[in-house]
Amino acid sequence: MNYRALILPTLIIGSAAPSASAAISLTDTFSGPTLNPGLEVSAANKYTISGGSVSNTNGQKREYIRTVATDFRSTNFTMSLTYTVANGFGATGIAFIGLGSGAPAPAFYSEPLLAVYFRSMPSDFAGAVNPSINSGGSSVSELSAIGTAGSGTHRARLIKIGNTLTFVIDIDSSGVDFTSDASTSFDLSELRFSFLNDTNSRLFFGTQAGTSFSEVTIEATPSASAVPEPANCGILGGTLLLALVSFRRRSAH
Repeated sequence: MNYRALILPTLIIGSAAPSASAAISLTDTFSGPTLNPGLEVSAANKYTISGGSVSNTNGQKREYIRTVATDFRSTNFTMSLTYTVANGFGATGIAFIGLGSGAPAPAFYSEPLLAVYFRSMPSDFAGAVNPSINSGGSSVSELSAIGTAGSGTHRARLIKIGNTLTFVIDIDSSGVDFTSDASTSFDLSELRFSFLNDTNSRLFFGTQAGTSFSEVTIEATPSASAVPEPANCGILGGTLLLALVSFRRRSAH
């Protein structure tokens, strides 16, 4: 029997390289005077950078800071964002964070158009964190609240792996370890998300007034299917070891 033939397939399987993710690397601490080149504002002269944060100082309607890249639907990513919601602004102080066009919808209070996103409301306007979907019509699918954040400084993460998009909120963040206080996930392969494509899938965040954003980081998220699970690595390693032991024993006879 050709024992080398038993070993080689195992070696090939165990050493297969994972698929490469799209190169994504963007960080902005808003130290000014301009945004990171990978970011832009949906309307000119809306946002002001000052003291390590960025905010909508025009306040006449909601506008969004968004990625220049439009194809995040087709790649895996993690966006981390720190934001502060102030009291006293009511509905105008809502923070919006999500994936989509990054443009305001004229037909629905200038909320994000063609997007899946969440609202983080101030304490004087319910204080809830509500996922929402705007598929392009004059109405928005407002989903059940996943938690209550209210006014204060919070951190958010949007994580996409394959077709799964997950929103996670660290409420009243300490700024040290990220704690998942509320989260929800969406399957982007569902028909209701067919409006997302390579020309309108930006990452975005924004407000009308009363909310400031102090740091954003976007980086590639490795595909879970491209990296063997630890248990699988153990199985592959064990299979290789058994094949080598068997080969040595038979060679000794």
